[in-house]
Amino acid sequence: MTSYFSTPERIEGLQTEARSWIGTPFFPNGSAKGLGVSCQKLAALVYRGAGLYVPDVPDGPMTSYAVEEQTIVAQFVDGLPMFARVDPHSLQVGDLIHFIILRGVPHLGIVVSEGQFLHTMIHSKVCIRPLADPTWQRRVTIAWRPTDA
Repeated sequence: MTSYFSTPERIEGLQTEARSWIGTPFFPNGSAKGLGVSCQKLAALVYRGAGLYVPDVPDGPMTSYAVEEQTIVAQFVDGLPMFARVDPHSLQVGDLIHFIILRGVPHLGIVVSEGQFLHTMIHSKVCIRPLADPTWQRRVTIAWRPTDA
């Protein structure tokens, strides 16, 4: 499996697009750079801006089922042919990360450089955070790698 972000040009495109969203406030189901965006819309829009077409996760409440790996988000991404599940302990630039926060709510982030991920969440703005932070490490449940398939 070859990662879509396996060339320096594609990695640079991802990083440039990710940086262009920094500071955008969180807004549920939002998708407007500078005005408001949700974590799931942010992921799709950053990938698209970097040249990889990814459809939006459907709008709606980001609720989960009793089993963490059966969230609405996980079911949706698992159904996309351009993503393959990978070990969340061996992340690469471009990987999509699924976290569980706040009583089982799914959350998405994108690895934008070694050890760093892009995300946004309620009462926050789009930012880049270290994956080594134990707060985030213990919440990672799934990772997907965008492929050239």
